Amino acid sequence: MSHPNRKLRMVDPARSARDKGKSWSDLRSSLLDVRLPRHGIFVFESHHSETFHMEMTRWPFHKIGLVAVGKGWLETPGNKLKIGADVLIHLPSDQPHRFLDDPAAPMTLVMVCWGRPAEEQNALIGQAIRSWGIPPMQPRRLTGAYQRGVIRENLRRMLREQEGGGLGSGALIHAGLLQLIVQMQRLAVRGEAGLRREGPDLDGVIQYIDENFDKPLQLEDLADLCGISTRRMTTLFKERTGRTVVGYLTEKRIQFAMARLRQTGRILYAAYEAGFTDLAYFYRVFKKATGITPRQFLDSPEDDQDLWRALL
Repeated sequence: MSHPNRKLRMVDPARSARDKGKSWSDLRSSLLDVRLPRHGIFVFESHHSETFHMEMTRWPFHKIGLVAVGKGWLETPGNKLKIGADVLIHLPSDQPHRFLDDPAAPMTLVMVCWGRPAEEQNALIGQAIRSWGIPPMQPRRLTGAYQRGVIRENLRRMLREQEGGGLGSGALIHAGLLQLIVQMQRLAVRGEAGLRREGPDLDGVIQYIDENFDKPLQLEDLADLCGISTRRMTTLFKERTGRTVVGYLTEKRIQFAMARLRQTGRILYAAYEAGFTDLAYFYRVFKKATGITPRQFLDSPEDDQDLWRALL
């Protein structure tokens, strides 16, 4: 039976916890009374005991939840979905739901809650939600070590900022929520194919390269992300992308270098920004990939520059 909609109260969450003489992580057997702060976002960990109980309830704010450990079920009117560790869920506002724990493995949930005040203070949050494109109330498992690490680290940063309450903490929590929404959107785009694939997490390797191509990358570290040998990883990578790992990485760096060349007109700066630490090597790689030197690229008309970028 659904409870009436809970009223949205604007309070200091740290003060609320102190007034009750409890910390957020102590609330193990009953539901945490979520109270949004003035910036409109509240983050908490819910460590469930074997006796944790939650009624079917409507909440007047959005939630994103990560099952950190344990297993159980997400129950909605007419549906009951099994969930477990490394599952990420979007719970829209006013959608009745509750969590049920497996007594043998009670869950720990990390939840991010936000309401209208957050969207009023940061229009990008509202825009991201309206263009979400991710089916709500559908658990999505984080299949790769890199995906899990990125999501968990973002949630940890948000919790630290909330607990620290330093200068600009509200703005950084807003930024963390936006990052989390974008991460979920990217998971939706990449994950439909990835979730159907079995075997090593090459999607995580590709995502890691896409987001870190400007840093020193080692084949051994990439292989560790999917738990296989370097030789096996490079073979599977080429089967998936049609390119070697080094070839894929070089292409990403050259594409970025071209963009920075156009924006700044400075060859040395563009090379370093794209991850090249040796200018002579950058010249060699650039010419091998494009057939022209960085200087010739800069001196060419913009239409030709667009063509060079498209050919990579």
